Amino acid sequence: MKFGLVLVFLALTSSAQAEPAAVNDHFAVWSPDGRSIAFTSDRSGDPEIYVALADGSGLRKLTDTPGRDAHPIYTPDGETLLFQSPRNDGAVRLFAMSNDGSGARQLSATQGFCGVPAPSPDGRRIAMMCSARATAPGQGAFPWRIFVMSAEGGDLTPVGDGPGNDQVPVWTPDGRSLVFFSNRSGVDQLYQIELDSGAVSALTRGPHAHRAASFTPDGEMLLMMRQTTDGRHEVRALNPESGEDRLILETASGFGAPVVSPDGRRFLFPDAEGDQARIGLADIDGSNRRLLEFRD
Repeated sequence: MKFGLVLVFLALTSSAQAEPAAVNDHFAVWSPDGRSIAFTSDRSGDPEIYVALADGSGLRKLTDTPGRDAHPIYTPDGETLLFQSPRNDGAVRLFAMSNDGSGARQLSATQGFCGVPAPSPDGRRIAMMCSARATAPGQGAFPWRIFVMSAEGGDLTPVGDGPGNDQVPVWTPDGRSLVFFSNRSGVDQLYQIELDSGAVSALTRGPHAHRAASFTPDGEMLLMMRQTTDGRHEVRALNPESGEDRLILETASGFGAPVVSPDGRRFLFPDAEGDQARIGLADIDGSNRRLLEFRD
């Protein structure tokens, strides 16, 4: 994923509109209580933010504006969803709304592209990936950098200054560091940066590309996406202390991140069915795998 990261706003609407021939669902995340899943879908013809119960039922559409509303993520208290959108003037910026879709407000006033938000464990800060000149993720000619700002939208601060593109930040459970992927070595690998000292350490190495990741609730493991040199997409579990990793499952898509449930028992992951992007769900060991079917 070369992520691979939102004020005209309409009230909550039903998803019972005519759906396009191909429906693509991306970027699924859990609510903090594990009962709901928020995600991006183009099922209404334009990428918008949706929410459903964890079994796929109770589907609701939360945004309805032109442009690609994407990368929703809950704040730790579960009351707010952060997301990215080009809805004001084409520049992709961060927005926040209530978890029912009401009260959308812009948080950042950056130019270019700032998205893929990640709230800190204490809810006081937001990390994101930005490029001053890019208009979409994955534009390698435009350097991507990680930034952190306050939850209210101020004090935008760059994190790290290494070569290459730094993308898709995720907080360590203690809130002291960020994990991200970067091609600074020539191949996408996972890195960790300590926010106080600025010290950077490589978590993965080798010829395979390692991309978006998320921690298990106990902080002892990272679930990460790996693209092998022969083009296969894998979800793997990495011990950040020892560097040991193991295969959890293979998937048809690497466009997104595996996201562990709050109870640590399951995870969401990007998958595909034919030409359609889908959201997969499996137990933490990779068993009981299935594609989520979202419905009203």
